[in-house]
Parts: sequence; C-alpha cells; structure tokens
Amino acid sequence: MDEFSIIDKYFKRNSFIGDDAAIISPISGNDLVISTDCMQEGVHFLKDDEPHALGHKLMAVNLSDMAAMGANPKYVTLTLGLPTADDDWLREFADGLFSLANKYDVQLIGGDISRALHISLSLQIIGYVAKGMALGRRGANLGDDIYISGSLGEAAFFLAGKLKNEKKITPNRLEYPEPRIALGRSLAGIANCMIDVSDGLLQDLQHILDLNRVGAELDSNFIPYSAELKKLPLKSKLDYALTGGEDYELLFIAPNSRARIIEKISRDLDIPLTKIGSIVAGKNVIIRGMKKIPKIASRGFKHFI
Repeated sequence: MDEFSIIDKYFKRNSFIGDDAAIISPISGNDLVISTDCMQEGVHFLKDDEPHALGHKLMAVNLSDMAAMGANPKYVTLTLGLPTADDDWLREFADGLFSLANKYDVQLIGGDISRALHISLSLQIIGYVAKGMALGRRGANLGDDIYISGSLGEAAFFLAGKLKNEKKITPNRLEYPEPRIALGRSLAGIANCMIDVSDGLLQDLQHILDLNRVGAELDSNFIPYSAELKKLPLKSKLDYALTGGEDYELLFIAPNSRARIIEKISRDLDIPLTKIGSIVAGKNVIIRGMKKIPKIASRGFKHFI
C-alpha cells in the first residue's frame, strides 16, 4: 500500500485533502494561532504502544497548545514517518486521532507520509482567537495568584509503572490526556498569562517567570494530587506532581481581584482550579508550607541533556 492509498483509506474522513496545499480564509476580527508538536518512537512513546492512544495523544497535545492560548482549534496538518504501512496500526491510529478531532470540530487539511526507520508523528494545528485576546506567557505581575487546573502527577506516575512493566489502568492520563479547550477559552480576558504543563510544573512555571522577570512562591499544601498519588509518600508525590509533566493541565496567572470569577468558571465547567501560590519578587520558585520540603529529583523534562 503506497502513501496515496494510505491517505485515501485512513485520513479522508473530515478533511479537505486533495490539492498540493490547503487554502483557508482567516475569520474576520480574529487572530490566527498556530502551533506544532511531534512525537518520536523511543523518546515520546515505546514501539509497542497502542496506536489508538498515539493518535489520541498526538491530537491532544496540539489541542492543549490551543487551550493554553485561549484559542479555538480549527485545522490540522499531519506528517507521518512509518517503517511499514500496517493496516491494523493505521486504522487504530486514525481512529484515535479523529475521535478527538471530531469532538472539537477540527479538520485535517493536509500533510505528508513517508517511509522512516522509526515511527515519527507530527501535527501542526491552526486555531483562532478574538483579536488581541490570545493568552501567552507574558503578563505576570507581583502579587498575582498562580492557579493550576485539575490535578498533577498522574501521567508521570503511570509512566514510571509502565517502564517497570507494572499493570496499568487504561485509559490513563499518560496515554489519553484531555485538552482543556473550554477552560482556555473561558480564561481569555480573565487570566494574565497561561501555559500548559507538558514538561513539569516547575519547569513550565519557570518559563513564565523568566519572561516576566519575577519569582514565585508555591504552597506545597495546596498542590492538587491525583487520587493515585495521594497514597504515596510525600517525596514521591512531590516529584511526580512538580516535575513529571505530560498531564497537560493549564497553569495560569491572574490578579487576586478575579478570584470569584475563576471560582465561577471552575463551577460552570466542573473543573477544579486550585490556587497554589503567588508571584513574588525574584527569579526562582520557592516552595513553602512544610517544615522540611523533600529535595526534588529534577526540575522537569528536557531534550538533549
């Protein structure tokens, strides 16, 4: 089966694929928001990982970038590098990809497929947001509150178990993250800045601090652990929650004056939004709330170190 047959058979579901390039018209009064993410075998996933989960996750991590900008996702392009054209693998991968694309009304408008030594997955996503309303990483001010959605650490916890060949609960947050699209849109105009937690809370928060030349003080007593982590010793919980990454929750900064609005958003969307600290003078993260904070194993995931 060649690449054209693969496209026809698996990826022409809700797509406009057919020409050499896609033509899209910007929506009046809106800014375009564009991002891309890739997933590589041996780095982001294992060779025997379920293709349905890979399709879901590839779409989810790109949707999460849209959520972090307060944007509405609209189009994606897909690039696949595959060692073989396996029917079953392609069918399950496409099912996982389109299950989430259809949920958020996202259309596949192009891409490329080629032979590769290892599985390589890449998605570019295009969305829109009302002009001037996109959330970025700039805008944190002294005294602002720091919030996190949902809970932290579950993805890293499952990855640790997976690498030890321990029994997994499926679906889980590592393989099936859920992007916070509705929350991101609701926080546009409310939060000052935002980022999704992909590489670990400490590392992703540090990106905001560096850009704004400020520091942060976190209260360890308010870190929202997932149900699985609550059973673990304190050091393990902190390691997973603060440095694990891949939960794709939204970390955002907002003035204290908007606390009641944020509480209402939390109730309306039925998503826990927890204040975990505040922006302070300095340039680093200080963790308080316990007599002795266990030493954190790392600051988060990085490539090429």
